[in-house]
Amino acid sequence: MHRTTLPAIFSRPWWAGCVLMAVLSSGCGGGGEGAGSGGPGGAVAAPEPAASTGTATSRHTATGTTVADVLVCADIDGDGQCGPTERTAAATVSSAAGNYTLTWTGRASAPPLALLTIAGPGTAPVSSSTPLACLDANGNAACDSGEASASSHESGLYRITAPAGQASLPVIFPLVPGFTAPSAPAIVAGNRHLTVRWATMPGALDYEVWAQLAGTAPVALSRGGIAAGAPRVHTLTNLDNAQRYRVWVKARLGPGSYLVSQPGVALPVTTPSTVPADNTAFVPAAIDLPVLEINTTGGVPVVSRDDYLTGSFALYADGAARAASTALAGGGLDIRGRGNSTWTIFAKKPYRLRFNTSTAVLGMPASRHWVLLANHGDKSLLRNETAFEISRRAGMAWTPRSRFVEVFLNGNYLGNYELAEHIRTGSNRVNVASLGASDNAVPAVTGGYLLELDRPSSETTFTTPGCRMPFVVDIPETLTTQQRTYIEGYVNGTEAALMGAGFADPATGYAAWIDVPSFVDWYLINELTLNPDAFIASTWFYKERNGKLAMGPVWDFDLSMGNAVTLFAQNPGNPATFSNLGQRCWVKRLLQDPAFVQKVKARWQVLRASQLATLPDFIDARAAALAQSQANNFARWRTLERNDWPSVVVPAGHDGEVEYLRWWLQRRMEWLDTQWGP
Repeated sequence: MHRTTLPAIFSRPWWAGCVLMAVLSSGCGGGGEGAGSGGPGGAVAAPEPAASTGTATSRHTATGTTVADVLVCADIDGDGQCGPTERTAAATVSSAAGNYTLTWTGRASAPPLALLTIAGPGTAPVSSSTPLACLDANGNAACDSGEASASSHESGLYRITAPAGQASLPVIFPLVPGFTAPSAPAIVAGNRHLTVRWATMPGALDYEVWAQLAGTAPVALSRGGIAAGAPRVHTLTNLDNAQRYRVWVKARLGPGSYLVSQPGVALPVTTPSTVPADNTAFVPAAIDLPVLEINTTGGVPVVSRDDYLTGSFALYADGAARAASTALAGGGLDIRGRGNSTWTIFAKKPYRLRFNTSTAVLGMPASRHWVLLANHGDKSLLRNETAFEISRRAGMAWTPRSRFVEVFLNGNYLGNYELAEHIRTGSNRVNVASLGASDNAVPAVTGGYLLELDRPSSETTFTTPGCRMPFVVDIPETLTTQQRTYIEGYVNGTEAALMGAGFADPATGYAAWIDVPSFVDWYLINELTLNPDAFIASTWFYKERNGKLAMGPVWDFDLSMGNAVTLFAQNPGNPATFSNLGQRCWVKRLLQDPAFVQKVKARWQVLRASQLATLPDFIDARAAALAQSQANNFARWRTLERNDWPSVVVPAGHDGEVEYLRWWLQRRMEWLDTQWGP
């Protein structure tokens, strides 16, 4: 395979007063790469340089006498581009070999480490196994054995060791006939982030996105590992709004062989100057998902989370079936609002549905009770569904089933929703015994119960005495005095055992009161997703008759997986940290038991090997299925270009939202491998 140069990816030199030549930069300090050298990370002060001149010679494939494009420049300002005031060469061709030269001014002597930078179109696949550039000691315009040469660093930066006395030798770049460098990526700036999109690079197995601070030493950071079949977009997070960044994309072609794009330069910025308004009149021309059409009696708007309105519904296979009035199901219903912040903050509202008759919906078991999740704060639309999938793969006793639908309410298009099973007890949901009004003595009074840990409210049934955890008993809906006394006493007894001196005793401690495997799985799922609501709100428990207190089902993940910048989500967007969940009263105590921690690690290793590795593929498949629906949704709700909720990134595109979710989850699993792996 032929090899050639990479694009100019170099910041302003790290030495004061040095001028960078086109193809061989001379540092101001000695020593090798690393701290204390003139290489990446070096901080050695430099003496004032002496001037010298030299030429850079390269073979180019152009024919004729002149090449119009700038092929090489002295990248003095370090922006990776050939600027109008920088010394450039358009390569006057003097022979069939296509030699061109550029006179440069730089250091009189070279340190052991130097960096080569090129700006222009002459780039091709490269490999570290062959010379990419060399010092032409014998003057034959070729890279020969024994001549000092450079092979590319993994970032795409060229480095060459220059022996003493060879600083002014011509530098040769073997070029590939007919090849043009991939263009620079397109970059969209956001608050502390940059979203990068690029064109397909032929033969790519996967991609990496590289970034480097402009004006600093040549240290670059890699982000990505993006599959070739995934969207070609990536969001760089946690950047400095006051710094310019040079960004490029590297495609891996095979072992030791890869392709690097030209660079782009961008500055992160704050919120966009214009905020797009929602299009309340939008009606989609094409709908390929099921359609749920709801009409309230008299067209009355749904404005309450407490009071149901009556109405009717019809479910269609897709937009064409709706146009033909060919329904899959239909009937009467009651509808009201639901949710906490999702109801009060967002214009796109979530809803609670109660059908008049038990109805099977889109392959889900028949029931009267359903919810419509708006997923408005999660612009990937996939975080709740991804968390449900993790729960299913972990084998939780029950995980809510859901299907994506397009919703019309009173004739108005509301966008993409997730129609999900409402958390209730029953043979197809949380499968515990039914408690009646007469079940007031042991053993009947011992279950089943469905409880939710939520923020304190008028609905709170009781609060634990030590950790002050507010519980709502959801099922049974009407508690007898004996039932309330029993379940409150059981939960308080659990807390007492957990907080007691002998809490880790498997016979008399917390393990005698709780279903430990369900706590392990629930903790693992919520820690994996870094769910900021975990053990604060929407945290569910159940207790079967004669059974222990168990955790589940999982619920409410729209702010998880790197999506929240809130008071209770530390290090937003950072997958390499444990969440605040470990500081919440019961969980903190459980993690003080080495046996519990060991169970978490063992369970992680099993699930990581057998269930979690393909989660990025699951996300890709779900995103592909939503291609038309998400376009409809974001034509109605223009949130892709604004920050309604304090999100970590605003990549200005659904593809960017999905890639960020996939990237975040992959990096999260890799980091947890270092904490919980063998």
